Amino acid sequence: MHRPPYFILASIDLAGGSTGYYRAQLIRSSIEHLNEWWFAGTDFTRHWLATGAAMDPNNVDIANQFLANGVQGGLLQMGLFVCILWIAFVFVGKIIDVNPESGHQAWILGTSLFAYAISGISVSYFDQSFIFLYFTVAGVGSLYVSVFKELPPEATSEAPCEMDFPKEVRWLTSL
Repeated sequence: MHRPPYFILASIDLAGGSTGYYRAQLIRSSIEHLNEWWFAGTDFTRHWLATGAAMDPNNVDIANQFLANGVQGGLLQMGLFVCILWIAFVFVGKIIDVNPESGHQAWILGTSLFAYAISGISVSYFDQSFIFLYFTVAGVGSLYVSVFKELPPEATSEAPCEMDFPKEVRWLTSL
């Protein structure tokens, strides 16, 4: 292998006419230009790739939701977006472990969340389309709260509190 792992995207072509090479080049270019956007994002990405976006002469098409978060708000925003997804997946796992009756609902929300996370590698949400991702995350949080409020305190292995968060994200309650 002479190319970085993200060039696997360039090799996948299911229907012909794939833009995987563009997406791999976008990741490479964002790493090369990290000094421009890591702190607070950037509003000029046109020089990253040879092709630009027709609707915006100052930018290229950021066809990756994770990179789009980074370009909009820097590495902190990208990291927080990844943390939101990670915490939602942790919540889905806890719901399935603790309450099998709600496991089906959690599984549906988890698979939707997984689909959004995977498609985020090749699609950048814009306009109102990102709201569906956040509705899914909110559905996971709502189901998590409803499942853990119904359980008696002795049913959980950790000390009961107003809302029993997993130990992996308990630090968030102290903020």
